Amino acid sequence: MAKSTPSTTSHGSATATTSASFTCHGLERTYNPEGKKYWFNTVTKQSTWEKPVELLTPEERVWKYSPWKEYTTPEGKKYYSNTNTKETVWEMPIELKEQLDNARKTAAEAMPMPPSAVPPPIALQQQQQPPPQQPIRPMMSTGAPLMSHFVPQQQQAIPEFATKEEAEQAFFGLLRETGVRPDWTWEEAMRAIITKPLYRALRTTAERKAAFHAWADAEAKREREEREQREIKLKNDFFNMLKSQGDTIKSYTRYRTLVKLCGQLPAFTAFQNDDRTREAYFDEYIQSMQRDEKDRLRELRKESMERFSRLLRSIPEIMYKMSWEEAKALYEQKQQEEGITFVGMDMLDFFSVFEEYNRQLWEEPLTELNKRVIARRRKDRKAREGFKGLLRDLVNNHQINVRTLWKEIYPTIKDDPRYIAAVGLPDSTPLDMFWDCIDDLDEQLYQQKKLVYSALRKKKAEESFDVDVDTPFEDFLKALDDVDPRIKEEQVNETNLRFIYEHLQSKAVQRVKDEKRRQEKKLRRKMDKFRHALKHGLKNQPILGTDTWEAVKPRVEHFEEYQELEDDSLREEVFDKYIKRLKEKLENKASGNDEEEDDEEEEGMIKDDEEGLVDDNAASMSSHHRRGRTPSLSRNHHKRSRSRSGRSRSRREFAPPRRDYDDEFEEYDRLNKRRRQTTGGYSSAEEGEALDDYLNEPRRLK
Repeated sequence: MAKSTPSTTSHGSATATTSASFTCHGLERTYNPEGKKYWFNTVTKQSTWEKPVELLTPEERVWKYSPWKEYTTPEGKKYYSNTNTKETVWEMPIELKEQLDNARKTAAEAMPMPPSAVPPPIALQQQQQPPPQQPIRPMMSTGAPLMSHFVPQQQQAIPEFATKEEAEQAFFGLLRETGVRPDWTWEEAMRAIITKPLYRALRTTAERKAAFHAWADAEAKREREEREQREIKLKNDFFNMLKSQGDTIKSYTRYRTLVKLCGQLPAFTAFQNDDRTREAYFDEYIQSMQRDEKDRLRELRKESMERFSRLLRSIPEIMYKMSWEEAKALYEQKQQEEGITFVGMDMLDFFSVFEEYNRQLWEEPLTELNKRVIARRRKDRKAREGFKGLLRDLVNNHQINVRTLWKEIYPTIKDDPRYIAAVGLPDSTPLDMFWDCIDDLDEQLYQQKKLVYSALRKKKAEESFDVDVDTPFEDFLKALDDVDPRIKEEQVNETNLRFIYEHLQSKAVQRVKDEKRRQEKKLRRKMDKFRHALKHGLKNQPILGTDTWEAVKPRVEHFEEYQELEDDSLREEVFDKYIKRLKEKLENKASGNDEEEDDEEEEGMIKDDEEGLVDDNAASMSSHHRRGRTPSLSRNHHKRSRSRSGRSRSRREFAPPRRDYDDEFEEYDRLNKRRRQTTGGYSSAEEGEALDDYLNEPRRLK
């Protein structure tokens, strides 16, 4: 039967169980297997879900034909809606109320039907037979709504209950009495109980279905608990049977042996041929016995190890420096004298107990040693702090500056108690701490130099001021005061100002030398070009070895190389050197020496080993090395490589001198990366001698 409308079928051929029904005007009211009500026409053999018009009461006809319909909100409040106008109101419309009142009056005034004309409701005869031991699961129908093959003479009465809980309990009792199982579906259960009066203890199908599922869950849980209790009892009885066998059951006993021993006992046969469960319980029991045996052996081994530990402590000859072989001989002798046994222990257990005892013996001497080490470290730290304080005092008294050497302060500090205490320290030696102090001063000078250079740049931008060879120190200080008086008074000390001034003057001197060298090089280049013109410019009438300058001069005056070389004496000098070289070549050729020589290496050419431009770091503020490390900006001794190609030299030949103060900081940052690289050399023999005196000092070797 479809869900929307009941199927049309022959009423006489229906054989399935249905609910009680009655017939009026050829229309029979009945219920489908789901408990839903429908009507069947016994004449036309048609079924319908809606109540036929012939059976409607006057009030029902009003609701059927009226455009107003009654609805209920989820909160249970009723409201009314007009299907034609789509109007919705909370109160019942007046016209609908009047129609309902008239319908009730009409029904009250109508003559009641005689009792004989009304089909009396009668209850179906309920079968009074006990539920079977194995309830039969009802078959599901798949066709149209099935009708009863008989027409009852009277309608069955619907039971009434005071509360819903009582109705549910009655429904639960119906399920139990009918023999419904918890694993049935709702359709199967309904087939079995739909004809029972208590089926309608709950009013709707949804309530019946929910009650059935609740009962099925509770019943399944109850059966599961009963089954678990029964299994627990069987397991306990089986274990008690195994324990009653005493020593007959060992931890290595097999199941087939158990079958021979206990196969006829009630606890064994209670499993009803469930041999797999019995064997699983037996394996569990055997595993429990094996665990108990292992625990017993573990406890026995633990007690033996504690007994052996007490034995070792009772032998005073065992000291923390004693080896295992020596201790073994002692405890074996003691064991034989007292007759002590150690069950469950192997040789590794003996050794582990001795190792733990030996570790405890070492705790006291190690504690004392750690105390001495800590005290020594504290003493060394105080000695280092004292020597650093001595260096700070020397710096404050202007006895140490960035140019100070170790050999210069060694005679001053060699008898100071703070120096003597620092001699021989394992980590930082006095010489190392001295270099650290110089590094700090060097860094301080670097930062102060940045301030001075920044001030000089401002002064240069305002008044074109620059430090050159002739600039006095007073003008240098005055230029700084004009920019920022705090530089001289607070930010930079007088010693570093003097160093910076000397450094700038040395750079100015070097720039003058570079400019002079550059001009000389430029002049040599012009002379070389003129010599080349003398050799190759007169192809038609070459110069001979017997020619004079007065004869050749008119022939070369139009050369560009001749005009670039302004001094006539230099022109004549180039000519004389060329004639001299030409005569030497003729003499070599006449003597049979035909070795060709490179003309490019003749006199007057600029060789590849000529010095290039000045290195800004060549004129540094200090000339001493410290610990053989790559010098910093303030004491740079780095020399440029002289083996350079002529091409790279020509690119820098006419480059202007570098006068920007920032270039020096770039070089300093590059060299500062290698400041920690040390070698074995020293700056001078005097410093090496002073270091030898320090290394060989008897007080240091104590």
